[in-house]
Amino acid sequence: MALPRRPILIAIGSIIVLIILAILSVPLFLNADSFRARIETALTNSLGRKVTLGKLNLSILSGSLEAQDATIADDPAFSSQPFLHASSLKINVDVIPLVFHHQLHIEGFDLDSPGITLIRAANGTWNYSTIGGAQQSTSANQQSSSLIPNLTVGHIAITNGKMTVDTQSSPGAPAIPPHTYDQLNLKVTNFAFDKSFPFTASAHVPGDGNISLNGNAGPVDPRDASVTPFTVQGTLKHIDLASSGVVPPDTGISGLADVDLKANSNGQILNADVTATAQNLQLAKNGSPSPKPVNVQLTVAQNVRALTGQIQKGTITIGKAVVNIAGTYQTSGSTTALNIQINGQSMPIDELQAFLPSVGVHLPSGSHLQGGTLTTTLAVTGSTAAPFLNGPVRVDNTSLAGFDLNSKLGPITKLTGAKSGSATSIRSFSTNIHVEGGNIRTDNLTLDVPSLGTASGAGTVSATGALNYNIVVKPTLFSGSSQPASGGGIAGQLLGAANVGGIGGVAGNALKNGVPVAIGGTTSNPTFSPNMNNLLRNGAGNAIQSLTKPSTTNSPLSNALGGLFGKHK
Repeated sequence: MALPRRPILIAIGSIIVLIILAILSVPLFLNADSFRARIETALTNSLGRKVTLGKLNLSILSGSLEAQDATIADDPAFSSQPFLHASSLKINVDVIPLVFHHQLHIEGFDLDSPGITLIRAANGTWNYSTIGGAQQSTSANQQSSSLIPNLTVGHIAITNGKMTVDTQSSPGAPAIPPHTYDQLNLKVTNFAFDKSFPFTASAHVPGDGNISLNGNAGPVDPRDASVTPFTVQGTLKHIDLASSGVVPPDTGISGLADVDLKANSNGQILNADVTATAQNLQLAKNGSPSPKPVNVQLTVAQNVRALTGQIQKGTITIGKAVVNIAGTYQTSGSTTALNIQINGQSMPIDELQAFLPSVGVHLPSGSHLQGGTLTTTLAVTGSTAAPFLNGPVRVDNTSLAGFDLNSKLGPITKLTGAKSGSATSIRSFSTNIHVEGGNIRTDNLTLDVPSLGTASGAGTVSATGALNYNIVVKPTLFSGSSQPASGGGIAGQLLGAANVGGIGGVAGNALKNGVPVAIGGTTSNPTFSPNMNNLLRNGAGNAIQSLTKPSTTNSPLSNALGGLFGKHK
């Protein structure tokens, strides 16, 4: 006869309840905290750093030992504060051997909201470099293997962590502010010091950016963990270059960038391919953000121990303008020395116009360049903190709209007969530039302005935009139709005046030698001061004086000269 179903269900339910009660009561009979010293010793031996845990409690349901506090000490050469501190740590264990045989096998670690501090010394070494160095010790391996078989951990997970990166400055150098990256999530599986292991990582970057990475790392270098081999690819979104720590804070570089990264290192050479798009980019301390986006592609190889690197291929694209870059760099502590070449051939100025202020090039107020091309080959030396730029720059067939150079050189314009206009057409402009600390020196300057003539000289532009130039203008003479002619303007009248006792020849020689002009003011509001006295030296002045004396004859030449030199009938 079949048993009633209800008593059977009650019996099964009772058994289940007893099993659950037995499981829940295990922590009452098992002193989980008795394993704490063994775990601390095993982790200390594995990491080569003092590990301290709070009181351990067993959670049967999660299969873990839980500590409310955990710290990993820093390298004492860097700091007495913890390298890592977590308010909560779960140590995943194999529960069956633990409960029935009191055998502890660690399978993984889960850290909630830990704080991690990375410190880079002035000589370039990191405080995490010595982590895992104890693995060279056989005794340490033996002590750890009973708790962490084969020194392998199924997983290590960090959730909602915070990582502070602190770079120590060289003696006498300005302090470098630390950068903190929060919302750090890291997942490592099948971790072992002597094998490669996969990982994923993400974090929130200062300036409201974010980073996402995935790849493989290992085996961990027992002498220096910072040169451990790895492969990685990832994306960086909305990265604020100034506040995120991507570039040194004293370079004057700022902007927002989206970056795609692929990199690999064999522990000796790091190879990286970087593609980036930057918005509001500023490259000079005295510059201003560019409204035009900039695209960058770089292929870099770096010696990870010597910290020497080579830009094997690099392009900067601004619209249709392409700049090629290549060269080397050397990092020493917090300083990176540069030896970079920048090359741009026949770049359309219309594409560069909006970008020029970002590199500290400021045009007169209300003006802008139209048309033409720019060619340059620059050498960038010095350091990221204090770069030097040297090389030739040439501009061809452009126009400075909104700026009339002829009206600024009024006396010379009167002399030549040139007409004013709303723009200055430039046939060519070339110079050798030297940029240091935001200050610009230009040598061997030559300028060809069809409506005026040619000019040559040298000068400086200070970091604040102050101008200090001395040039010599050799005017072209114009007729009333604004075409070059021997009889244009006052000088043309002088050259054609046969009754002035040879003054035409003197004026002709003076014009051939040029008119000295001093340029001052600022880049936004330049001033021009022609030195007309030097134009008419060597006897020409006396002849002019005679022409400008009061006369009973109403001479147009006399009236014009009087207006030019401030003399009136």
